[in-house]
Amino acid sequence: EAGADDAATREAVTARAGRVVGASPAGLHRVDFACPEGLSDEDAARWTLARAAALAGADGVVAADPNWRRAPSLAPDDPYFDLQWGLAQVHAEQAWDVTTGAASTIVAVIDTGKTNHPQLAGRWTGGYDFVSDPAYSDDGNGRDADPADAYDPSGGYLPFFHGTFCAGIIAAATDDGVGVAGLTWATQILPLRALSSAVGGTDEDIIEAIYYAARLPNASGTLPAQRAHVINMSLGGPGYSQVFQDAITDARNAGCVIVAASGNEGTFTPSYPAGFAGVLSVGSVGYLKQRTSYSNYGSTLDLVAPGGDMSADRNGDGYPDGILGCNYAAGSGGPDPIYEFAEGMS
Repeated sequence: EAGADDAATREAVTARAGRVVGASPAGLHRVDFACPEGLSDEDAARWTLARAAALAGADGVVAADPNWRRAPSLAPDDPYFDLQWGLAQVHAEQAWDVTTGAASTIVAVIDTGKTNHPQLAGRWTGGYDFVSDPAYSDDGNGRDADPADAYDPSGGYLPFFHGTFCAGIIAAATDDGVGVAGLTWATQILPLRALSSAVGGTDEDIIEAIYYAARLPNASGTLPAQRAHVINMSLGGPGYSQVFQDAITDARNAGCVIVAASGNEGTFTPSYPAGFAGVLSVGSVGYLKQRTSYSNYGSTLDLVAPGGDMSADRNGDGYPDGILGCNYAAGSGGPDPIYEFAEGMS
């Protein structure tokens, strides 16, 4: 950007072995420097930045910057993407310009298990059912190698397929012209069933799932082919447990990143496992990036993410400001895949 004296600007460029190759009435000058041959891309970038910095301090020059090349942000063609305001809030499109994920990355979702939702076809890898007590297992037995989210319509309740919803937020098939977009386009989900849809799960079952995800000895007597890179626990409750903390520490030492929801109680009191050392504790914000009423908060919180508010439509899109994700419509004839808005720390 030139000052009022165009001649001084051109003289400053020439004195630094550059040449003006274009100019506009707005006072902008496009300047070219001959980069030395044989430099690596990184060294060439440093050299260019140094030329711009040197020119910026010259008489007749108001400002000098690299002529950066920019590109449109990558946007998927999923028809409900425009309703996923949470992805825009976390700058997903800008992140996708850097990477859309890799199939070699594994996220263990310790939750209610997996389903056959079409947007997660091909994204599940392995898995295990760690629910130990048949009395609340929903599938009538204890631990086994089937991580399917059990649903018994005779149970008198309509379950929310929580594990599917969480997995869909992470890894629903994206840019496929169908449904919603996931945060990653290729990541594999390791489904570890440790919760019953009806009554939740015990520390023992969750801890065994953590050890399995970290590829450490566990009650299943088996190990996954590869440990998880990330362990997601959209679950929680009160009460510190040293045994649970030790499991977190062991999984961290094995190389896992561990993430947990801070809790839905709207309180300063820590919820666990989010409150354990070594866990990334995630709170919730709504469309206006303000803490949602149900989100726990306090000194153990590390991050916030879109959690939604089903009582409002602040973006005016005609739908409640929940998070749109993959779920099932449960009925006596069996569940059918749907897309549904929900709110919460998960």
